[in-house]
Amino acid sequence: MIGGRSSASASKPYIYEYGGKIVSEIYVNPSFNDPQIIVNEIKSIDADVVAVNISGNNQVKLFAQIEPKTFEEQYWVVGEIDWEDLYLAPGSIRPLFGVNWSWNLNTKGTKDFVEKYRKRYKKTKLDYPGHVTYSSYLATKALLNAIKKVNSTNNHLIIKELENYKASADERMQDSAAFMDPISHHLQQSTYAATWKPNIKNPQDSIEILGHIAPKNSRYEKEDFTKLESFEDTPVYEP
Repeated sequence: MIGGRSSASASKPYIYEYGGKIVSEIYVNPSFNDPQIIVNEIKSIDADVVAVNISGNNQVKLFAQIEPKTFEEQYWVVGEIDWEDLYLAPGSIRPLFGVNWSWNLNTKGTKDFVEKYRKRYKKTKLDYPGHVTYSSYLATKALLNAIKKVNSTNNHLIIKELENYKASADERMQDSAAFMDPISHHLQQSTYAATWKPNIKNPQDSIEILGHIAPKNSRYEKEDFTKLESFEDTPVYEP
């Protein structure tokens, strides 16, 4: 496993649950000055699977140092591929990762959403809406609908309304209905296992969806014990 201590701690129960064995752990400093040191350390470990819990620019640095053939010798699982620019970064092969939506899903509304995006923004770097664009759009839509329903911008009223958020699979352009967990404030929704193999001429063809995981199968158990700040301790804002 490669990443920080909190990520490693969260991953271990799932590895053990499915019969995995941890042969080594590599903890990465946030500064991540020399990724080649990490790459060399990985090469020295006899592991079938490499679980990577590094995101952002550090992930770009790491994958830029890895030869594609490495992914044929080991199975790499990436915990987070979280924004569109990362797809086109150097060394952007991503063997296995999770997303909540993709432009090429065969779900109701997806094709229309992509067409409207292209009509609105014309030619863009990726020429299609990525996972973050999708998530931002639906999050903004949910917020505006909540304000409309409570007829107020009072943050307490909006939070309580969003705690009741539910959306059908069609509304989310996914394969499962979604709902807001009022305990953790985590949106329980579809997750898709995906792989990314760069297609320089047609970047939008680089992503392949391998499977769907329903919310009930991906929910983090410890969310049941989440303790958020109480409303009494939350300041009231009403712009």
